[in-house]
Amino acid sequence: MHPDAAAWFARRTSAVADWPVPRLVAAKGTTRVSVVLPALDEEPTVGEIVAGVRGLAARTGLVDEVLVIDSGSVDRTAAVAAAAGATVYHRDEILPELGSRPGKGEVLWKALAVASGDILVYVDSDLTDFASTTCAGCWGRCCTTSRCRW
Repeated sequence: MHPDAAAWFARRTSAVADWPVPRLVAAKGTTRVSVVLPALDEEPTVGEIVAGVRGLAARTGLVDEVLVIDSGSVDRTAAVAAAAGATVYHRDEILPELGSRPGKGEVLWKALAVASGDILVYVDSDLTDFASTTCAGCWGRCCTTSRCRW
């Protein structure tokens, strides 16, 4: 790797230990944070992820709202997400006057119209290792395992 690139990465790379919860809470202040999960037929995984983010919110106060934007699921994605504590919107409910352009991009930008946060964090709703992932210092990768420092 070129030395300039290595230096750039070194200055911009951090680890979970660099971001203890009290520091994040202090930095957050009154800023509202919305976690948005775009979803399409994610019944097997979405509930656990929503529950994990809601747990992070309860433990730390770092998340103010959890939204699932359903892109037209034909399974029970919406019901599972709602049961886990997310506010769920179907893509067609958001800005219906603009029509529908099915795909992940649509639900990402439509989330901007319904989220109340000053900051939006997008988390994939199909992560199969979410609960066993150690916290990596970002909003969307919290775990519920004993390895988690949060």
